[in-house]
Order: sequence, then structure tokens, then C-alpha cells
Amino acid sequence: MRIAVFALLSLAVSSASAFQIETPSSPPAAPRVTVYDFPDEEVGGTRATPNGDVVIVHTPDRLPSLVKVRADFDAELIDSAHSL
Repeated sequence: MRIAVFALLSLAVSSASAFQIETPSSPPAAPRVTVYDFPDEEVGGTRATPNGDVVIVHTPDRLPSLVKVRADFDAELIDSAHSL
């Protein structure tokens, strides 16, 4: 058993040393930039519309509520406590 473990360990170490990554001696070249210049063109045409009249729908603005809810009822609570 020990011999098999030793053999596998020595095989792993020797194969790891065989696959070392080489570092390049010079830095990689900068990528080349390509610039495309297209001439101006006039694009024209008509848009497709449905047959018939265009109906403009106006949705009214939402108005704020006319009912204001009070934040506290302290005066009513005090009156209620005094009546007890």
C-alpha cells in the first residue's frame, strides 16, 4: 500500500514539473485599432399608418383627494377619558 502511494505521489510531482507554464520574455503587442469611416446618407421615406382618422385620447389628470385624514385624535381621547 505504501509503495502504491509513494509511486502515485512521485508520478504526480514529476508530471506537475513537466507542465510548467512558460512566461513570455517580451510584453504582448498592443492590439491594432481599426477605424471605419462611412459617408453620410440621407434616409427618407414615409411611415405606415392605419387607414382612417387618428383619435387622440385625453386622460384627465388625477386630482388629489378632497378628504383629509387626521393624523391624531388626541382631543377626542382626552374628552373620552374625562367622561369615564
